[in-house]
Amino acid sequence: PSDRPVPAILETLRMRYQQAIEIHERIETVLHLIETGEYSTPALAEEVGVSIPTISRIVAALRERGHDIQAERTSKGWRYVLEERRQ
Repeated sequence: PSDRPVPAILETLRMRYQQAIEIHERIETVLHLIETGEYSTPALAEEVGVSIPTISRIVAALRERGHDIQAERTSKGWRYVLEERRQ
């Protein structure tokens, strides 16, 4: 048994659930932006409003989920592309 009252436990669970939803939405946003083929790590970080290491963790998580995300060098610098979108 916990010393915390039930309302406090429920609030903690609600906050964790909300955080999980926000993380999921952020990951989906990054995937959508990568699909455009126009974003580098720093550009994604700026667009999404997170740090560069966070973007690197998100890209790693997307790769673990089976998305074939590659870094591609262009005349303007590096960008992420989904392998199936390459032409």
